[in-house]
Amino acid sequence: MMKKRFYTVKDVAALLGRDPESIRRYCRSGQLKARRLAWAYVITDENLKTFLGPDMYSGLIDDDKLPSLTAGPGCDPDKS
Repeated sequence: MMKKRFYTVKDVAALLGRDPESIRRYCRSGQLKARRLAWAYVITDENLKTFLGPDMYSGLIDDDKLPSLTAGPGCDPDKS
């Protein structure tokens, strides 16, 4: 089974060259789907791809360079 990838607001902000507060606004408004875990937003790979669009996503994501959190069994913020 492939592990899901998760990104922090800071990761996405660095990737897009935006201020982290801008990314938080996207999350709060629902433009960028994210889950709130404690005090932080967590963004899945799938939600980031939807937000960016497949072409922009594939041009930006480099699995070897972008850090991510990985979820182990039973740790999926998409499931309530």
